[in-house]
Amino acid sequence: MANHIRNQKFIRFKYGTACYIVEIDCDTVTDLPEPPTNWLMGSIAHDISTGSFYELNSLGQWIKQTLTDEESSNGEIS
Repeated sequence: MANHIRNQKFIRFKYGTACYIVEIDCDTVTDLPEPPTNWLMGSIAHDISTGSFYELNSLGQWIKQTLTDEESSNGEIS
C-alpha cells in the first residue's frame, strides 16, 4: 500500500517554515499520511480504492467529503 504527493503548492512562510497545500493519491484510506504541520487546511487526499476524497481541516485531521442529497440526485456539483 502506498501514497503519493501529486501536487504541492507553496502558500507562505510561517515562523520560518514553508507551508503548502498538497494533493495526495493513496491506495486506501489507511494509507493517508499523518500530515506534517506545514501542510495547510484545504489539502486534499484521494482514496483510489473507493473514489472518496478527504480534506485536511484546521486541526490537522483528514475529513471525508460527501455530497448533499441534492448534489447526488442530479449528478452535478454546483
